[in-house]
This record gives sequence, structure tokens and C-alpha cells, in this order.
Amino acid sequence: MPDSSMEQVVIALLHRIEALEREVAALKGFQLMPSYTFDARPATLPDRALAIINNARKPGEGAGAGTGVLAMYRAGVDWLRVGDYTVVAA
Repeated sequence: MPDSSMEQVVIALLHRIEALEREVAALKGFQLMPSYTFDARPATLPDRALAIINNARKPGEGAGAGTGVLAMYRAGVDWLRVGDYTVVAA
């Protein structure tokens, strides 16, 4: 007959495995945020869509030396840098 404390540990582990399997199943539809280079960024997307613009400039970075920013597409405006909402530049 198995030791009751060992049996409790096994049961607890099985419950944890079941919980992790549910978490993994919930994440299967998860998608990473899209990323684009400045030149390849889409011209239109749904309003307020977010993306990483890989080579866009942060404040203080020179032309052609951008290290990337999180940006929001604003319909009728352009891609705006999140934080100060200036138009994204490369």
C-alpha cells in the first residue's frame, strides 16, 4: 500500500499538471505583437493598432540610427510613437 504522504504529493502534482495544461491551452491563440521595419510598416491598419517599428528613432537617436519603438497606427495621421505620440521616423 503506498505511503499516504507520497500519494498526496502525487495527487497535488497531477492537479498542478492539469492546471498547467489548461493555461497552455488558453495561450494557444496568443500572438506576439507584430513588428516591421520603418520602410515595411503597413500604410493602413485598424485605428489604434499597435506594433514595434524595429528601426524607428527614440528621442535623441540620429537619422538612420533608430533602435526601435512601440508605435500606434492612427487612421488619417500616421504611425505615432507611444509615449509622446510624435510621428515615427527612421
